[in-house]
Formats: sequence, C-alpha cells, structure tokens
Amino acid sequence: MGHVYKLTGKENKKKNVELLFIMKNNLFDKKDNKNIVLKRERMANSVIDSLDLRQQKFSFGDS
Repeated sequence: MGHVYKLTGKENKKKNVELLFIMKNNLFDKKDNKNIVLKRERMANSVIDSLDLRQQKFSFGDS
C-alpha cells in the first residue's frame, strides 16, 4: 500500500483546489529512490502547509 495525501482547500465559493499525492512503498526498495520519495514527501508537505495558510487567510467566517 502507498501513502495517499488528499485534501480539499476552499479558496473561494466557486473554486475548490484538490491535491492528490500517491507514493508507493516499492520506491523504498532501492537506496537511490529513497531520496526521491523523501523529496516528494517534503514537496507534498510544503504544498499542504501553504494550502492550510491560504485556507486560513481566505476564510471569511461563513458560519
């Protein structure tokens, strides 16, 4: 099984941003590929962090 990161950030009422990152565990079989997976996980985490910040920034208190 791979790791799946899925989140939907609402920038405004018309537009939903949905990101799907799939990383398969078989990339860990070789040492060279381990660095690639770590880079992808860092990229995914940075995008998720920026989306979280954007989500907080654009929340207009709809409740």
